[in-house]
Amino acid sequence: MENQPVILQTYRFTFNTNVAEELAIFAKVHQHDDRKTFKEQWTNWIKSENIEPILNEEIKRLTNNGFKGDVLDKMFKSTRYYFRTKITDQEKETKTRKEYESISKDIQEIMDEHIHSQINSQIKTKNDQKISTISPAKSFDLYLSENKNLFIEELKQNKQGKIIKEDCENLINKYKKTYKNRFYNIRVNLQKGKEFTL
Repeated sequence: MENQPVILQTYRFTFNTNVAEELAIFAKVHQHDDRKTFKEQWTNWIKSENIEPILNEEIKRLTNNGFKGDVLDKMFKSTRYYFRTKITDQEKETKTRKEYESISKDIQEIMDEHIHSQINSQIKTKNDQKISTISPAKSFDLYLSENKNLFIEELKQNKQGKIIKEDCENLINKYKKTYKNRFYNIRVNLQKGKEFTL
C-alpha cells in the first residue's frame, strides 16, 4: 500500500533537454567570442524568431515550478560559464575513468536512515501536501558532522600509513556522491508515495 506522497522542495532547477541543447549550440558557436561580443550575440539570439518562443515557454515552466529569480539571467550564465566550457562526449571518451570504490552496505543503511530522519524532521503541510524543505547539501553536512567516527574509522582502515589531507577530501567526496545519489533515489520514491513512514 502506498502512502501519501511527500514533495521535497526543489533547490536545483534544470533546463528541459531541448532548451539545454539550444543553449549548448549557441555556446559552442560563440565559444571563442570575447565577453562583449558574446553578450551582443546573446541579446540578438534570444530575440530571434525561432528561439524566443522556446525560451519564453521555459521561463514560464521554471517560474511555475517555483524558480525565484531571473530565468534569462540563469540561462545566460549557464551558457557563458557552463555550456561554453563543457567537455564533449568525444573528449570524455579519451579520458580514463577511475575505478569505482563502493561504500559498505552498513554505511549505506546508516545514510538511508539519516536521510529519512532529516526529511521527516523538516516536513510541513501546505494545501494538504506534505513538503520537506531539507536540501541534500545541508542533509549531507549534518550527516558528516553526526558520523565523524564512522568516517575516521573508514579512513584508518583504507590507509595504513600517514593520512594526508587529500585522503580526507577523496573520502568526503566519495561519501558525498553516494549520499546525494541515495537522497535522490529516496526523494523519487517519496514523491511516488513509497517507502515512507511518519
